Amino acid sequence: ESEWLLLRDRFVREDQNEWKKAPGNVNLEHFASSCPVDMFAQGPLYDIVGNVWQHTANPMYPYSGYRVQPYYDDFSLPTFDGRHMSMKGGAWISTGNEASRDARFAFRRHFYQFIGIRYIEPMSDDEVDREPFKAVNVGLDPEVEATTHFAFAKSVCGVPNVNTQMAEIALSAFRTHASADVASSAQRALDLYCGAGRITFELTSTFNEVVGSDFTSRKLMPAFAMKERGDTSYVARTLPVDGAPTERTMVEAKSYPWAATYERATFFQADPSNMHAHMTNFDLIVAFNVLENTHSPHLVPAHLLSRLNVGGILVVGSSFVWGEVCNVDVAHSPLYAPDADHLQVLRDLLVADGAAEEVSTDVSSVVAAFPDSLSTGSVRNIKVTAFKKLK
Repeated sequence: ESEWLLLRDRFVREDQNEWKKAPGNVNLEHFASSCPVDMFAQGPLYDIVGNVWQHTANPMYPYSGYRVQPYYDDFSLPTFDGRHMSMKGGAWISTGNEASRDARFAFRRHFYQFIGIRYIEPMSDDEVDREPFKAVNVGLDPEVEATTHFAFAKSVCGVPNVNTQMAEIALSAFRTHASADVASSAQRALDLYCGAGRITFELTSTFNEVVGSDFTSRKLMPAFAMKERGDTSYVARTLPVDGAPTERTMVEAKSYPWAATYERATFFQADPSNMHAHMTNFDLIVAFNVLENTHSPHLVPAHLLSRLNVGGILVVGSSFVWGEVCNVDVAHSPLYAPDADHLQVLRDLLVADGAAEEVSTDVSSVVAAFPDSLSTGSVRNIKVTAFKKLK
């Protein structure tokens, strides 16, 4: 990437907003396709800008001072994984900022693009070491670091890891109450608002396929790393007032009971009130910490039930403490009334028409600590219930 910048600054100079006419096959100014490589000279070279993107030798990495943009939080950060290569220069169809000097885009090598390579004879035999790039995202996003800490730490603020407890409760309810044919096959399970994927991975010991889903792909990055490499890492931060990173923590699949099955997990970004069409036919659905973090919680239970196989089990764990994203207008649902019996309203949403029946769980509540940092967090009581789909 640095070599490309040197060539561009030396031989192209002007940026996209300064062009009277594009100096190469870019911005759709000359052709609506690629063209022969010797049509647009830029100094002694050709196609520094335009025609096809240029694949650089280095993986994507953050510049010093990088911060996550809250309104586009999953654009760059997921590419800082050592597997997405930096591409520069734009192609014939690249317009706007894509054709500019400082545009930074990255794709996995299998992803189809109008892209090529430029041979440059190095002054040494050193190759780009891709290993350091696998962890360049560690410490960049405190929210993702907290999500990973919440998933894999043995305890948070002295409270035992609630994810393992919820997985055990869900599996016990499934073994006890699912229809015999469903329980014997145990084909598919769904873990919603899965974050770094701890519950998802725990369920792989029982199910042939487990789908983990979250609202943003950014929070799925640790889960993807675990599935693809068998490990993930994070930096748990100290109190926000100083923000100093502590030692990097490595988490490895081989340290857990699901070491032999974690590759059964698959992850998708999705809205739990409007999931993708392929997210269906599940034997078990775990909805932990979902309702309080959904924009329309009253729409979620019936939607989840529609994606569950008859005889399957839906496990819900919620504090019913509504997050900032929730549209908690009482006019929409009695679920939001300050004095509501939340579990009863949930029963009414699922059981009233005979579509499901409530079944017992090993425990009716668990305590969860949601970390704000390494040493601080919010402790909440999570009410747990389960339902069996009847029709």
